Order: sequence, then structure tokens, then C-alpha cells
Amino acid sequence: MDDIPKVIEAARRASLLNLDGTLQFYLPDHGICECYWVDVGPADPPNDLDWRQKVEWSAEACQRRFDEVSNTIDLVAAGRDEFGGPLKELADSGTDIAQFMCFVWNVCDEAEYLELQRMAGTFRD
Repeated sequence: MDDIPKVIEAARRASLLNLDGTLQFYLPDHGICECYWVDVGPADPPNDLDWRQKVEWSAEACQRRFDEVSNTIDLVAAGRDEFGGPLKELADSGTDIAQFMCFVWNVCDEAEYLELQRMAGTFRD
């Protein structure tokens, strides 16, 4: 969790677009609980921006969204109470499930972004 701002900044410095991040819990038995409803993703960057501006825009938007989610949602409770199952069982047994919590973070370069836009039917010259 503490690394996400560093990941956002590293992507920005590498000229990669920050796409989004999703809360996950990696369990000791190698199971994964993906809390897809806790997503840190901005909308698409404005079309009138060049690539460098899109990179900057996405870094700022993702950092803002990550801060908002981190400060307003009890992420451990979101996993425990809304996901349930093995995650809830671990928490109920006294295990600190925060140790299993992370965000899977997605970035892309300009060529990948253009391909994603083309596949989504939103590509514009």
C-alpha cells in the first residue's frame, strides 16, 4: 500500500500512463481475493492532450483517487465484510489480514494505450 505513490511516480517518470489499480488480498494458501469494487482508476485522459500531458494527467488523477480511496474506505473491512469467505474466516480467527492487502497496478506505454483505445472503439486522431 505504501508503495503505490512510488509506483505512480515511477510510471510518470518512465512516460507510462497510470491506468488504474484494484484492491486485492493475497492469501497464505495462494488464493486471491480481488475486491474489484475498490478501484482506483480515473476516466480516460482528455483527447486534446499530447502523450506527455496524458501521462501527467493520469499520474495526478490516480494519486488523487488513491488518496481519496485510502482516506475514505476502510480497505481491510471492505475485503473482510464485502468479500467474505476465506478472507473473513482469517480475520475472524484473529489474523491481521492487512498483511495480505495490496493494489494490483496497471500502466501502459503510448502504443499500448492507442491499441486499447482502438479496441474500445474510442481512438481518435
